[in-house]
This record gives sequence, structure tokens and C-alpha cells, in this order.
Amino acid sequence: SLLSEQQAQLKKGWKIERTSNAFFQGKEEHLIHWDSENWTIWLYQTESKATERFGKLWQQDPFSALDILQDSFILIAFEKKRERYWIARDSIGIKRLYWSKQGSKLFISSDLKSLAKSPHLSTELADEHLAEYLSFRYIHAPRTLFKNIFSLPAGHVLIIDKNNHREDRWYRPEWKKIDQTAPTLKQAVLELDLILRRSVEKIMMKPQRTGVLLSGGLDSSAILYHASQLGQTP
Repeated sequence: SLLSEQQAQLKKGWKIERTSNAFFQGKEEHLIHWDSENWTIWLYQTESKATERFGKLWQQDPFSALDILQDSFILIAFEKKRERYWIARDSIGIKRLYWSKQGSKLFISSDLKSLAKSPHLSTELADEHLAEYLSFRYIHAPRTLFKNIFSLPAGHVLIIDKNNHREDRWYRPEWKKIDQTAPTLKQAVLELDLILRRSVEKIMMKPQRTGVLLSGGLDSSAILYHASQLGQTP
């Protein structure tokens, strides 16, 4: 169903829909479709916060446009003049993104199993990655357990055409400016505590029930403390 209220806030060319069982594996998501003379864009978000500003900025500088997106997202854009795709993943990598190219066909999914089941893709195992998987129980992007299926790293964009592809890192946070004075220990502690509290509060505002995995360490204890201070009850 169309989200008419939010659609009215955007210029002609934007289309916002609610879908499910797509990129976010059964969770309700927002698909934002935008079409212009040079670009066709599909943006999948758990919260539809893309605005007219994003569309304008994308045409000028795609990397700057990605910087204004918040929360988890998967973006697929087709550049019509150069006939190439831009595929981007959110900065933290909340949503996984796998891809494979076989001849002229491009396959994209947030679920590795879905790609592996495709009759068009080779599922030959990458034996050279087994040691990494057995050591960490995880394989770091862009590698996967399959030779011809790849994972896009968090905060990266894949630019791919008929003959070539490249991965660029679009997320580059500024940790400290050269002329910036280093904060005192007390200031750093207070700022970190405020950022953590805001992050916990943001998660708790969502309709889904929230849980905390307790290891007994500093990180999970700090998260539990703020959750309880914000009114979360066991």
C-alpha cells in the first residue's frame, strides 16, 4: 500500500511503498523508488527518512548523498548514461548484502542462502576460506564460503558495469580534526555516556520488544543501565 502522507511531502518522481519478505527478511520495510533522466534508484530502509534533498544531492555527488542517510539501508541505483549499477550498504552494516555476477546477469540479495539456491549461480565452495570460518565462525567481507558469491563490506558501495566492478568506501567518519583540541578524560567520558544513552533510547523507541544479551562485561552492563534508566523493565 502506498504511504500517501509521506509521499505528499516529496516531489513528483518519488514513490514510497511498504513491502515485506524482501531485503529485510520478513520485517516491514520501506521501498523508496525514484526515477529521473539519469538515474533510477531503489532504496530499502526500515524507516523511510529519505527526502527530496537526497535525490538532488545524489545527482551531484552520490557519496555525499549516502552520508545523509540514517539507520539501516540497502541502495540500488542504475546510472542510465553509463549503464552501470551502484549498490550501497549502510555504514554499520546492519543489513547484509551479497552479490554475484554471471555473464551479463547481476544477482543481489541480503540472504546468502537465497543466492546459493539460484540455479543460475555456481555454489562451488571456497576451500581457502574454511580456515577463517572455523577460526572466527565468520568470514569477513568481501569473502564468503562460495567462490563466486561476494559480500559487500559495511560502509561501501559497489560500482559495476558489463566489464568491470570496483568497491569504494563511502563512509569515512571524522574522528578528530587536525586543529581540534583533544577533550579531557572527564569530557570524553561524559560525551561517550551521552552517545550511548541516545543510542539505547533510539532502539527503545521502536515498536519491537528489546532485549539485552548480558556477558557481565562493561559494554552490556552499561547498555542495561541506560535501558533501565529509560524505563525498560525485564
